[in-house]
This record gives sequence, structure tokens and C-alpha cells, in this order.
Amino acid sequence: MYYYSRKKKLTLMILGMLILLGSIRFGMALSNNRMLLTMDFCNDFTEVTQGAQETPGLDISGALCFNGCVVPYASVTNTFYISQDTAQDSWGGYFSTSPNCSVWFMIDGMWLQKSQAIASNHVFSILIQKDDKYRQANLVVSGLPVLALTETYGWENPQEMTLLAAKEEDCYEGACTFRMRGQTSAIYPKYGFKLNLCDEMFEPVKESLLGLRRDNDWILNPLYSDSTKIREKMAYQIWDEMQEYNQTENRSSNITYVELILNNTYWGIYGLQEPVDKKQLSMNETDIFYKKTDNTFPTMEEFAAVEDGQERISGFRIKYPKTEDIKAEDWMPLQRYVAEFYYDIGAPPEETEDLDTLTELVDFDNALDYKIFLSVVVGEDNILKNIDYCLRYENGKYKMYMVPWDLNVTFGDVMNFDVGADAQYNSGVIKANVDSREYITLYRADKERVEQALREKWQAYREDFLSDRHLREMAENAMKELSDSGAMLRDNERWPECNNSTDLTEIYEFIDGHMAHLDECYQKEE
Repeated sequence: MYYYSRKKKLTLMILGMLILLGSIRFGMALSNNRMLLTMDFCNDFTEVTQGAQETPGLDISGALCFNGCVVPYASVTNTFYISQDTAQDSWGGYFSTSPNCSVWFMIDGMWLQKSQAIASNHVFSILIQKDDKYRQANLVVSGLPVLALTETYGWENPQEMTLLAAKEEDCYEGACTFRMRGQTSAIYPKYGFKLNLCDEMFEPVKESLLGLRRDNDWILNPLYSDSTKIREKMAYQIWDEMQEYNQTENRSSNITYVELILNNTYWGIYGLQEPVDKKQLSMNETDIFYKKTDNTFPTMEEFAAVEDGQERISGFRIKYPKTEDIKAEDWMPLQRYVAEFYYDIGAPPEETEDLDTLTELVDFDNALDYKIFLSVVVGEDNILKNIDYCLRYENGKYKMYMVPWDLNVTFGDVMNFDVGADAQYNSGVIKANVDSREYITLYRADKERVEQALREKWQAYREDFLSDRHLREMAENAMKELSDSGAMLRDNERWPECNNSTDLTEIYEFIDGHMAHLDECYQKEE
């Protein structure tokens, strides 16, 4: 749409009329904005549809393009979705059309109020004409990237994917496969998905999406149970900042917000995530990666019976090496670990191993960090499960490192199985102080030394990334992204039972009250 067609001449005529009539502001906005200059405007769609037939059933998916990609389209609501950067005052990107299509945009004063149009979920009117047929449609502008996944017919064909972002360099179109994922989350109507990028022959394709690592393996987190949609993002950010502070490689995942259009239906806010795997943890070939899958743990008899290629045992699964490369001896380092930190949790103090012996099995600093992290977010769902165990081979010995995973039940939310395993805020957990099994065992081995190390870490963290101010800002920034984008309004329309809320009162209450409580717990004894 960069050529001066009959439509372009008509658009310029309309702009001239607007200026003559006093709408100088609108005309100047169009003349000074790249995106608006790629759009053909009209006052009345009848002006441009003479001789054409209105066809409600006309297939208009794929007709409109933005930043070089097909614009995601929700057929149920007849709505196209594009993405914009809410931090920029002017509109960015450019429109184009598929062959044999024309697109007209209704003149609308909200084109002059970008921030308000996006945040209020304003619906713009457009008209798409194919040959001698046309159909009107809606256009919504999101402040988040928009991801469209579409299933294709036939097992021999991969699915289709479009990631539409405010910047052209962040957009992506290609083939993919996707499937449902999750255990507890699978009971919710808003599913989580595992996404794999591939080519037409199903061969993996590695790409960096939205500034994240370059890979073919991705996760779409539905963020269904949290009414604020920010708790899990905050929890991952805290763990990541803790690792950055200590200059370690024990990173977990992170969340980048997107809006999902699944099979031409709007599905709401999702978290695009990197998986926690060998690459994320910078593991070597000699390392072993265990995942804690549930609250159970194996017996010594189970360990004695493991075989080559065995991927699972009660409560654990080996994620690395690959299944075909697993040897029975890969389970042996975990056997001693389980014996010390799971079976002997209630042993008399005189029967507990000394601290130096225990810290040959588990990294002391990592164990304290994990305890502090659980206490800060009240991660009660991450004590006996939702843990990734990275067993690193260091100085001729294996040493265990813990990494949290699946952090939706945090910051005051607790699971309520009386209402369908939903998460609800409970102010009672403000006074909680969560302990891991590893910390309890280390504490029993040398109370004074462990307490002193914990206090020192706590004081240093509180002066840095765990300050009340920083935690509040973290919550505010995440919520601002969701509010300014208009996504919370759309997600609430799609999933009204979630009772989405942009009110941070409960989050503030939790941060202020809970961190003060932990200060009392960890204060130095006089």
C-alpha cells in the first residue's frame, strides 16, 4: 500500500477536506505517522463499496497484514488483533494487504489517542473488499504481542504460527506443533500448551522469540488461577535476580506476556516461557537433571531395582540425559540424597550427618537461597514437588542444586480444592515461614552456623532485590503492562470466572506484612 492508487488519492482528498473543515489535528497526525500513512481512511464505507456486494460469510482471514505478517483474526468475534508499543507516543509499524484485497479504515478520533485506545480495548471499524465482495470487521490494538496458533488438517502437515509484535524484527511466521501440557492446570478450561517450532518436514527450527533465548522448545502458561496474572511472573523474577546477585547459573524460567488466538478464537493472556532444561542451566555432559514430579519419594528398594533407560521413579523423573542414554547408575547420586534429606528428616539430632558431610551432597548457598525464596513467595507448592534438581559434577563429586518451577500459587494465593482447585488469596499466610526439607536437615546438623549464614544472606538481599520498594515496583510494572495493553479487559471478557483484578491491594498487604514478619524471623539474636 505504498503506491498512489485510486484509494490513496481518495484518502488524500478526504484528508484535505478534513483540514479545510477544521480537523487539522487529525490530518497532521496522519501526515506525520508512518503507520497511519499506510492506511486508507474513509468517513462512510458506502463511499468505497459502490458496485460491490456485502457478503457476511466472506473469508477475510489472511487479508490484512501488519509488519509483514498476516494479522491474527478471531472469526467468532470477527476481530483482527495487532500489537503496539505502549511506551511510544506515536503508532508504529505498517499495514499491507494480501493480493486482490483492499482494506479501508473508518475515520475515528481514537486514532489520535493511542494510549487510551489501547488501554480501553477500543474497537476500530474496518472494511475488507475482495474483488466485488466486501465485509466489515473489527480491529483491536493490543499493547502485548499477539500469538496465533492454527491447527491444519492432515497428520502430514504441521500447524501454523504467527507472532505479531510492535517491532517488525520481533515478528515471526512459521510452522509449529503444539499440544496441551500440565497436570493440575489441565483441569482448567484455559489450557496450557507446549509449543515447538519446526519446518514443513517437522524438523526443529530454533528462533529467538521476543528477545528470549534461541530455541525451538517453548511453553505457553495460561495464568488461569491467578486473578492478577502477575504472581508467577514476579516469583520467577525474584529467583532470577537472586541468581544474578550471586552470579550463579541456576536460572529458572521467566514470563513474557502475549495474547493468544487459538484456531481463530481469542484465548486471552498467556505467559510465553523458556523451559528449564540443560541449556537454561548451562549443564555439562556429566551432569544429571532430575525433576520432582509429585509429593512422593522412592524407597530404597525402588532404587535397587532401577534399570538402564528408566526415566521415572516415585516422585522423580530424569530430564537429562535423554531416555535412551540413561544408565541405572544415574539414579545412584539421588539415592543418597533422598536418604539424607527425605528419609532422615525426623531422625534424632545425634543421628543426623554433620553439616560438612551434608554440604558435599547439596550446595549450601543454593539450599539457603531456596529456603529464602520459598519463604518470600510462600511457595508451599514447591516444597515436595515442582522442583528441578540440577546435579552438577564438580571437583570429582556430584553436588545438588535446586531450581523452582510452577510458581502460580504464591504471594498469598493458596489452593482451594473446595472450588475446583482454584487459587484464592488468604491473608493468613502473611505470617508463614516456609522451610524446605534440605534446610531443615542442614539446620538440625548445625543450628548456629546455618542460622548465621541465613541472617547474613537475608540482610544483604533485603538491602537489594528484596526491599519492599523493589517488590512493590515489580508488581506495579507487571500490572501496568497488563493494564495499559488492554489485555486484562479482554481476558476478563473471555474468562469471567477468573474475576481478574488490577487492584494491587492484596499484593501490597502481602509484601508489607509478610516481609516484616520475615524480618522478625531472621533478625539477629542479641
